[in-house]
Amino acid sequence: MKKKFLKSLCLVGLLLFMMPAIKVNAIETNITEINALENEMKAKNYGYDFKFADKENLKENAKKLPKLKTSQIANGCSCNPYNKEVEDWISEFYNFKLQDYNYLKNYKIYKDKKIEELSVEETLSYMTYIIRGERFCDGHIGCYLENGLIEKLCNNLSRSGNNSPTSISGEINCKKSHWQITTQMVSLSKKKEPQGMLRIARFCLVYVGLFKLGTDCLHE
Repeated sequence: MKKKFLKSLCLVGLLLFMMPAIKVNAIETNITEINALENEMKAKNYGYDFKFADKENLKENAKKLPKLKTSQIANGCSCNPYNKEVEDWISEFYNFKLQDYNYLKNYKIYKDKKIEELSVEETLSYMTYIIRGERFCDGHIGCYLENGLIEKLCNNLSRSGNNSPTSISGEINCKKSHWQITTQMVSLSKKKEPQGMLRIARFCLVYVGLFKLGTDCLHE
């Protein structure tokens, strides 16, 4: 009975001794998993990749773009060409270099977001998608003009100046930072851990247990 008790005591001591290492290893494992997920998502091109001709003056030029109000197009969406107001709006859009040359890739990310949540970059990319779509489908602009989306996008440019484009990668970076901070806190707590009774007790339990096991093996 005494031998079994000492063996159990030794195992408890070992577990107590290893608990801080187990916690740190668990956190490091989570960081590794997050890094792997981030690399996988980058490989699948989930991140934004805006390409504007004049990035420096983008927001200032966006404010100069005329606003289009929701209106009905004669003969529905199939009407072509559009009236002068719409044609001028399209011309100004290109004159101010507001088109996103990578709009097809970026559209897949922001297409399900609410209009009021879009940043300037996202809004202009969405407008590029609508305007460029006319080259492949007659009346594409007219459909978005009738359902009010173009007017909402125009209004959004005046209130989205401080917004930043967000994506899944941004959420991953937040989680990654959280785990990094947690790891640093654990590391600091280990460095500042006092040489108190708990640490001494753990050491004594391991030492006595190992010594007893060793003597038992010699006598057997």
